[in-house]
Amino acid sequence: MNWDSYSNHSTFFAEPKLDGMRIQIVKDDKTRLLRENGTDKTKQFPEIFNQLNKLPEDTIIDGELCILENEFVADFQKLQTRQTTNDLKIKLLSKSIPATFVAFDILRYEGENLLNFPLSDRKEYLKMINEIVKLGNLSNIQVIKQYDPNVLRKNIDQLKNAEGIVLKDPDGNYDNKWLKYRKYLESDFKVVGVTSEKRLISALELENDKGESVGRVNYTGYPMTNEWKNKVVGMTAVVEHMQTNEGKVRFPVLKELRS
Repeated sequence: MNWDSYSNHSTFFAEPKLDGMRIQIVKDDKTRLLRENGTDKTKQFPEIFNQLNKLPEDTIIDGELCILENEFVADFQKLQTRQTTNDLKIKLLSKSIPATFVAFDILRYEGENLLNFPLSDRKEYLKMINEIVKLGNLSNIQVIKQYDPNVLRKNIDQLKNAEGIVLKDPDGNYDNKWLKYRKYLESDFKVVGVTSEKRLISALELENDKGESVGRVNYTGYPMTNEWKNKVVGMTAVVEHMQTNEGKVRFPVLKELRS
């Protein structure tokens, strides 16, 4: 999404885009934490499950499971360490790297289907659940905050590891598409190697100016010759990317190669 192409930002609900795992909390005959593909994550996140005893029956809440650094930034790499199924590790990690479920929508409340309700109404249901379950007082479960879009963008752009912003139509139903603004950086990296998989040159291995590996970027350009494969090592790659907390590139796109 090109932010400047939307002149009516103020008509949208604006929320930080948190880098985590999309999860639905489902309470019917039992309470479960389910991924979009149906994978059950309840066992792996006891710190979330144990705080849901007051959730109303026949209710489904949508949100992001993440390791929060602050209200705008989540650490996806730390979340990856929580994917273990070992009982002892789950117990230890739930205390040393606790996750947070950030609720941003609701599909069902006490048996009532809310999918065709406008988002503004569904947010009111979330507020009601917040009062019942006292989500705001629990460190591991929160309801996402709404922000002025331009103020939020200013905050996001100033934070090194923030992922972006989601704009949502207050009148939209549950299936309404979101507008996503991702914050990309543009950096110069040294090409220190080439990987050859499906092509002679599939990707370029990158280092920053400190000599630290930052990952790789796909290469789809030409020429595809052994001479060029040798020549490209040592060149400067201009890369548009997002960035992990460890300084690795995410979603990198090669913009230019310079000698």
